Amino acid sequence: WTIPIIYLGFGAGLAVFLFTGYMKACPIAIEESATIDGCSPLRTFFSIVLPLSTAIIAVMALFFAVTHWNGYFTAMIYVRDKDWQPLQIVMREILMRSEFNAQMLQQGGDTGVLAAQEQRIAEQIKYALIVVASVPVMCIYPFVQKHFVKGVTVGAVKG
Repeated sequence: WTIPIIYLGFGAGLAVFLFTGYMKACPIAIEESATIDGCSPLRTFFSIVLPLSTAIIAVMALFFAVTHWNGYFTAMIYVRDKDWQPLQIVMREILMRSEFNAQMLQQGGDTGVLAAQEQRIAEQIKYALIVVASVPVMCIYPFVQKHFVKGVTVGAVKG
């Protein structure tokens, strides 16, 4: 059931807009020279245009990965089975439970050491969950970064 949730984001308008803009920015002379050399439009696309588009593909892959890693709302709506819930839902439940415990102590009239300690624990849990949520993205980014640099220099003209 998680595969259809991933497919929900593939039709995003931003992705279509970015891909179209990037494809229009590719040098037309390269495509024309491939046509003169006898390449069919399909071969020109797979041999010339697609390898030049690795930068935008990497950017969109990173966008989709971050969106689906941080997206808990779609899974919260569609996934009812506790065994199939993504990590973001589990982390959200942990955060809600710790904040609920801290609020219950404060509403109960306990303003002493126990309430302050529970509030501090809730804050520490929140910060730990932020780190857990951002570490995988930070681990993926160095592998995708080389494509960002390549994408900036692909349209450069030697003068």
